[in-house]
Amino acid sequence: NSARMIEKELNVSYRAIQRYLHKLGIRVRNRSKGLKLAIKEGRLKVPPAKQHKIPKNSNKLTEEKAYILGALCGDGWLSLTKRSSYQIGLSVTDEDFADKFSISLKKVYNLDPKKSLKRRVKEHWKDQFLIRLCSKQVYQDLKRYHKNFKTFEWKVPKEIVNSTQQVKSKFLQGFFDSEGYVDSNKRNKRIGCTSANIKGLTGINDILKEFNIYSKIKERNGENIKDICIGDWQSIKNFHKMIGFSIKRKRENLKRLV
Repeated sequence: NSARMIEKELNVSYRAIQRYLHKLGIRVRNRSKGLKLAIKEGRLKVPPAKQHKIPKNSNKLTEEKAYILGALCGDGWLSLTKRSSYQIGLSVTDEDFADKFSISLKKVYNLDPKKSLKRRVKEHWKDQFLIRLCSKQVYQDLKRYHKNFKTFEWKVPKEIVNSTQQVKSKFLQGFFDSEGYVDSNKRNKRIGCTSANIKGLTGINDILKEFNIYSKIKERNGENIKDICIGDWQSIKNFHKMIGFSIKRKRENLKRLV
């Protein structure tokens, strides 16, 4: 029996029992180890973890889910922690981007992600808005499209490649919200996006062509990073019309460029 159970049966204080066992040289387990042993021996029953049910139609590839997948190829992540916590997350400096990702998750899975603010650690860093949803079902559903969304391993899911123009547009928007930028200075007038994953960028490039948006993949000097560069005037206008950004500051930069 545990010291707590002996305390109740004999009506003796817990500290007195501890002192007596200590004198006898008997090692007392802490509360955490005691609970684990009680569960293992069947003396304590633990209720099953609460399962968050997601809608039956959440397995469909909608525009909102395409946006989520695009963001996962950029700043988002899927992770399974050592404590078996299934997480879908995004950490970014633009609050409207974080909100867009959160709203998309809500629309697809009818679950409310948590939103928090991570204060900057270093002076030159920026505060980050963190969106996090813990759900095994959502994690497993998104994993169907690609096993690994890590920086060097993500690729455009085949379901996106075979989808409608509207779905592809939202996938591209999610990716460009994550990794895209707008240059509107005198020397460079272009839209671009950045990644260290050349295969992933090649897939993005292929989809852009379907919107009559022509681009080049360029490698940065001395860096293991590549850029997709959209520089011709008609392609920039097509991007503005058919894809665009959900982030306000990028959207305004693009509007000025056009």
